[in-house]
Amino acid sequence: MCKRSIILPVMLILCAAFISGAAFAPVYQVAESELSKLEAEATRIGNLPVGSPISLVLTDVSLTQAAREGVSQYQAEIQSVIKQLVNADVKVSDPKVEFKAEGFRLSAKAGVSFLKLTAAVSGVVTLVDGKPEITVQKVDLPLMKISPEQATSQLKSIMDAFAPELLRFVTLSRLEITDGQLLVEGTKN
Repeated sequence: MCKRSIILPVMLILCAAFISGAAFAPVYQVAESELSKLEAEATRIGNLPVGSPISLVLTDVSLTQAAREGVSQYQAEIQSVIKQLVNADVKVSDPKVEFKAEGFRLSAKAGVSFLKLTAAVSGVVTLVDGKPEITVQKVDLPLMKISPEQATSQLKSIMDAFAPELLRFVTLSRLEITDGQLLVEGTKN
């Protein structure tokens, strides 16, 4: 597979990884950021007794802000990973998370030199045997062709690597996307 064909899934996964990773990392900002709110929620869930029910509502507005903070904070790391994969200096900016009843849409601007294009992916998240599964339905990547199946496959391999860590702390029982939000329910392990 062409190295450039994985740039969108990598960009989106890096955004998601840096958002969730930053939720567990120290935040040194004075004002409460969306990342610090996510960190506080992760700490609260981590401190719950085993067997406690968990209900979490993540809005697309708050996740978009957290993604912007994460991209700003980790721009050098994101550029480094992309450069290793596709041998190009790509700068990522303006990430956006959107939740609609029919699924999600993640987008970001990717720029090389003076050229800046919007890349986006749309899909659904389902819960299969307590494990989140992402199915990509549409990939919009100017100048490149990536099939939804390729993107889904890339995301599946990454989710297979990271899901066990998440599922060590919680047993998920419900994931539901509605207009503007994602509802996550489960039990603390």
